[in-house]
Amino acid sequence: MSKLHVLMCCHNGERFVQEQLESIVAQERPVHGIHVHDFASRDGTVQTIEAFARSSAVPVALTRHADAPGASLSFFRALASLAASLGHDDAVLLADQDDVWLPHKTRALLAVFESISEQERAVFHDVKVVGSDLAELRPTYYTGNPFALPRDLHRARLLLASPVIGHTLVVSAPLVRRVVRLARPQHYLMHDWSLVLFASRFGEIRFVPEALSLYRQHTANVLGAYGRRRLRDVLRRVGGFSDAVVQQALAFSQDIEPAAAECLYRGRVDRWLQALSRRAPSAAYGVLAASALLLGPTLQRKGLAIFIAAHGMRRSFDNITKPGSS
Repeated sequence: MSKLHVLMCCHNGERFVQEQLESIVAQERPVHGIHVHDFASRDGTVQTIEAFARSSAVPVALTRHADAPGASLSFFRALASLAASLGHDDAVLLADQDDVWLPHKTRALLAVFESISEQERAVFHDVKVVGSDLAELRPTYYTGNPFALPRDLHRARLLLASPVIGHTLVVSAPLVRRVVRLARPQHYLMHDWSLVLFASRFGEIRFVPEALSLYRQHTANVLGAYGRRRLRDVLRRVGGFSDAVVQQALAFSQDIEPAAAECLYRGRVDRWLQALSRRAPSAAYGVLAASALLLGPTLQRKGLAIFIAAHGMRRSFDNITKPGSS
């Protein structure tokens, strides 16, 4: 292993970022550098990071951005910025601004990471779900609802849902460079999902079944472990997700096409989507609806098939009724 890089994106994270940075510097297996990208914070985030960097035993590099494009596009941009400076054997650990790493996280993660022979690899871990004050809410994220492992690392299921929490990932430099080179960020729901998809086709992804960080839940979370919503909001959210997940799967099938010969795993669903991506993309809704129904491990996940199929029928109807269509 050459160097361990930590990549963190921030936006208005003054309340928690100091504690996160302290937990990273306190790792039993030290990291070589922390790359922080701040996206248009309006609070004291930048000043907190700059003050921390002046006294940190680990180098902290801060890059400031004038806009805030959202979590996913922010990380895609930060990954692209870091990719060119990575050595072939380097590893990148993703970090959110508001969580806390337990002291043995890097040691436990890298023990597994370094045991994998595939160059394009990713390893992630379990977390303790905690409140804003770090009081434990539950000891694991993987309770079976919504996710259980290794069940949900099935390659076809990864097209429909990702069980990976982004800030638990360590990824190899070759994987980062492949994603930066081939993935079109605007088509992916989350940056970490793209890393998982590419690792599952071009290399290997593994899970460490140990809680190695504290996953903080608070009102400003972009994504959270759970939360109560009204039924109407849930239906609207799932409907939007079902449409986006099909578009992401189609984009992924197109993005990997230039490197198809290098894919280590090309499942049946992958091949179907690849065939459809250039000819009849609307048919992808049927393929993924069938996948959700057949491979969904829970009733809720099977139910996604209904939303996907409904969006597919709506799109087909819209195409038929467009002016000039026969």
